[in-house]
Order: sequence, then C-alpha cells, then structure tokens
Amino acid sequence: MRTQNDEVSPQRSRSEADTIWATALRATAAVARQAASSEEDVLRAVANEFQRLDLRSGISLLQSDGTLEVRAQSISATVTRVLERTAGIKILGYRFKPDSVDVYKRAINSGEPAFTSDRAITIAQMMPKALQALTSLFTRLIGEENVIVAPLKQDAKTIGALNVAASWLTPEDCQMVAALAD
Repeated sequence: MRTQNDEVSPQRSRSEADTIWATALRATAAVARQAASSEEDVLRAVANEFQRLDLRSGISLLQSDGTLEVRAQSISATVTRVLERTAGIKILGYRFKPDSVDVYKRAINSGEPAFTSDRAITIAQMMPKALQALTSLFTRLIGEENVIVAPLKQDAKTIGALNVAASWLTPEDCQMVAALAD
C-alpha cells in the first residue's frame, strides 16, 4: 500500500506509463516477427519482456473444455517456486474457469479489456476452493496491484487472455493492453 510520501504526480506517471507501453509494443512486434519460433517460445519471450519492464503478466489460452490454461507468466522464479510449493500446484499448466473470475469473465464476454484494482479477489477467484485461505499470502508475495485482463485474439477470434498487473495501471491503460493482446 502506498503512503503519502510514495505518491507520484499523475503527469509523471502517465509519461512513464507511455514509455513502458511504447517499449512493450516494440518488443511484442519484435517477438511477432519471429515467425519460425514455436508458440511456447513466443509466449515465453512476451512474458520475459513484461518481466524486464517490471510488469507482472500472464498469458492463458482457452482450452476445448472452456477453461483457461496458464501458458506463460512473468513472476520471478523465486516467487513462483514459493507459490508452487505452498499451493502444491504448478502455475504453468494451471487451469481455471474464466466465468468464475469476474475480471476474466468481463473481458472474455465483452471482447474488451477489463480493469480491477482488487487483485486479491481475482487471485481468490482463480484458486481452487481448498486453497482460498492462502489468498492473502499469495497477494503479499506477488503484490497488491491493479490488473487489466484483455482477450487474446487471433484472426478476430478470442483464443485466450492476457493479464498485466502493476501498481500504476489505470483504466486508461486498457487500450494499450488490448493492443498487445490483438
């Protein structure tokens, strides 16, 4: 949680945000040009670029049963190991029902990006019921940040979802995340 001394002027924050989005768009375009790369290589490269930009992200692909499967994420390796050991499940390959997670449901059903400032609720809704008691621990480990989820599209068809999390995200950033997801 920010204290009054941690506040950054909105003008400076917007300028920094614009720089980050421009860098992310350039990096995504560079990854997209790597046509010979496998799907996994592209997903990993995108997640690595988000991590380099100090953004937390995840890419989930729709499965035939309607679930989303986490295929890439940009949480640090150390935090990932702690989360996986604590929960007893792997993050990559984890499946969840998008209709059970409000922000994902809004994004997938509307075809538009969705913003939430309550990451804890998003985490709780994604977790199996038996693990929801760990929500506050998980939120502390990965950060209490704003989240934008955008439908991941290919040929105008939704094939999954991209989530991006950072403390400085605002609803104004939704269209930038949508551009990255298209």
